[in-house]
Amino acid sequence: MIKSPSSMTKNIIFFITIICFSSLQAQNPGDTITVQTFDYSSTTRDTLISFPTNNLSYEKIIMSYNMRCKDDVVNTSGSINHIGCGAWDYSCHTNIHDSTRVDSILSKTSSHLISNYSGSLYEYSLNPIYDYYQFYQQNTIINSTVSEDSAITGSYIKELDFVLATEKNSSKSQFLYRASELLSFGLTNDSIDALSIFIADSNFINNTPHQANFLKIKIKSTSDSTLDKNFPHNNGFIEVYHANTDLITGEIRCQFHTPFAWDATSNIVVELSLTNANNISQKTFILGDSSII
Repeated sequence: MIKSPSSMTKNIIFFITIICFSSLQAQNPGDTITVQTFDYSSTTRDTLISFPTNNLSYEKIIMSYNMRCKDDVVNTSGSINHIGCGAWDYSCHTNIHDSTRVDSILSKTSSHLISNYSGSLYEYSLNPIYDYYQFYQQNTIINSTVSEDSAITGSYIKELDFVLATEKNSSKSQFLYRASELLSFGLTNDSIDALSIFIADSNFINNTPHQANFLKIKIKSTSDSTLDKNFPHNNGFIEVYHANTDLITGEIRCQFHTPFAWDATSNIVVELSLTNANNISQKTFILGDSSII
């Protein structure tokens, strides 16, 4: 389709040269089809003109039009618009629209899009298949200890219920320790092999353990000095502990299956998470203080 918004154009005739034909058409290669578009009675500034409906293809479009210029003046200054004719008028700002093309580049879109999948065949089921994911837990047992240094990170004067939320089906918490804090606690430049959690006896009934299934501890180094709850750390962690763990009053030692190497200069983020199939009704309180909140 042809679009012409020129206000000065009055009479345009298209000459279309045919390069192919059908035996049922009267036209032959080299023939010309003349299409009347605007005439002197036209009052519109924006007109759509359709090509003739046929099965022909066209080699060339010739535009023939005459133009009325006020006072027979052609404006070449480019700054004064009300004198004579200017660039807008002589070019007629005509555009050809072909609905079979998109910016002259072939474009295709798949009927279906599957995230993170690049294959051409995707198997699916009309009924739930109840997939199971296999997890490998690593229970580490200490046979003997030659020597060990420990550092106590706090005074354990507060009972914290958000560290391991065993009353929920899932829980995750993150804590940041600055290098200066770790050094003040007596931790030196070495590998961290275990983490002890001290459980309060506030909510234990008959000393029955609270379950922390699929308990994971992950650690990462960071230059951050604070944690932002709106932008938690989501990657870069090293998993050091993964095991179903019974929580009972006193010290619970989580022996790492993979020691974490601390460089004595970086801050660290410690992440604790659990997944319980059956949550318990009582909260689990971890002893801590304001330095780890």
